[in-house]
Parts: sequence; structure tokens; C-alpha cells
Amino acid sequence: MITKKRLWVIVTILLLLLSCAQMDQFLQRPAVKVESVSVRDLGFSDITLAFNLLIHNPNSFGVSLNRFDYLFKIEGKTFLSGVEDKGIQVAAGENSTIEIPVTVIYRDLYDLYSNLKNRDSLSYDFSGSIQPGGLLQTFEIPFHGSGSLPNVRIPKISLGSLSVASIGMSGIQLALAMNVSNPNVFGFEIGKFSYEIDLAGNKFASGFTENLVFLPAKKSETIRLPVSLDFTDVASSIRSLLISDRQTLVGLSGSADLKTPMGLLHLPFAVEESVSIKR
Repeated sequence: MITKKRLWVIVTILLLLLSCAQMDQFLQRPAVKVESVSVRDLGFSDITLAFNLLIHNPNSFGVSLNRFDYLFKIEGKTFLSGVEDKGIQVAAGENSTIEIPVTVIYRDLYDLYSNLKNRDSLSYDFSGSIQPGGLLQTFEIPFHGSGSLPNVRIPKISLGSLSVASIGMSGIQLALAMNVSNPNVFGFEIGKFSYEIDLAGNKFASGFTENLVFLPAKKSETIRLPVSLDFTDVASSIRSLLISDRQTLVGLSGSADLKTPMGLLHLPFAVEESVSIKR
């Protein structure tokens, strides 16, 4: 015989089960996807990717997102992980976005995985989950995205010959050959380019130019930097050196802005080599 007490327990359990079933129909898991990935900052030492997560709330009530965690892998190996608290509200039936920046420091990457140093590009895998609060606190909302990032390497600058184009009564016209090699999988345009030239340890010329040349991926280019010298501003020892047919120590230093498909790269440079003087 079922007592009133047992009957009350059975009814309570049935009501709870019914309530949970209705609650499951009432609550819906928000959807999260990696909507876009962009390069926020680019340099020869590091690159920062910005992952934009699109969150859709299908429920008839607003939800709050309390925290998220992520795992960032490069070439299948864990490189970075993180957990952050986020107080984000997503209205009923609306979308919201979260931006997660991830910075890859190339030196740290090479210290961990030296075999990646000579790769042109690196595959990545970005995954994690978002933890909502309130009625949805038992849900975990996963996300995942993958792609590749460039393994940015410093262009190599070397010097060719120093050519004497013409010698006049008041001055001399020169051209310094500069060889630029691009080891990257992307081309770039050398935009703003400023430089100083030392000859045999003496600073004797400087220049500035815009839009110097476009250098395709994996290519080299020889650029001739024009130099005009007034004999009144040049020591006699340098004048005699320039009109001789021998080698001398030439230094080239300055900076260049490289316009790449991913943004602007600033390249400081300094090179010193023994070059031949050609007339």
C-alpha cells in the first residue's frame, strides 16, 4: 500500500523530472564560431593575431558570459593557453563578438621548436570554450578555428660596388649598389627609405626617398642609391680615394618602411663592407 508520504515523494520526483524536461526544451546552447582572424600587429620579432568570436544567443532571454579559455597550437604543438574572465551580455536572439589577441614571439617559438625556424609559414589551431552564467551555467560552449601564419624573416641587405658616374670641377656623382634579398613568402614595397653612408670611417652622405622598389617573394633586387658630393664639403683624403681604383670600407645605415599585404613593417638596417670603387 502506498502511503501518503510515499505518494508525495513520487509526485515530487515526477514534477522535478517534468520540470527538467521542460527546462531542456526552454534552454538552448548559444553558438560560437571563429568569424574572422586578422593581423593586429606585425614585426620581425613577433606577430599578433586577433581572433574574433561571433556568439549567437538563440534564447528568449539574455545570457551572460563569465569566462573563456583557449588553447593555441602551432604545427600541432601547444604554444599558448589562457583563461580570462569576461563580463559580456548577449541579448535575447542577438549576436555579440569577443576579440581574443594572441601574440607569437618568434624567438620563444624557435627556442621551443628549433625545427620551425626555416619554415615559410606555420599552421595553427585555435580552440577553447566559453562558460556562461545564470541558467546556462551548466553549459560549455566550444569554439575552434585553424589556419596559417607567416614566418616573418628579416630581409638581407648587402653592398655592391661604389660607382663614380662623373667628376666635375665642383663635385662628383656617385651610385652605391645595394642588394636586397626577400626571404619571405610575401612581397613588399620599400616605401619610405632614409639612409646615411660612411666612407672609410667618415660620414659623408645621406639621403631619403619614397616608393623605392617592389620586391616579390623569394626574390632579390639591386638598387642604386645616387649620391651627389660637393668637393668643398669633402676632405681631400676622401676625394683622392674616390678617384682611385681600389677597395674601401663603406657603411650604410638607416631605416625602411616595408609595405606588406599584412601591414607595415619597419626595418632598421646597418651594414659595413669592403666594396670596390668603379669609374
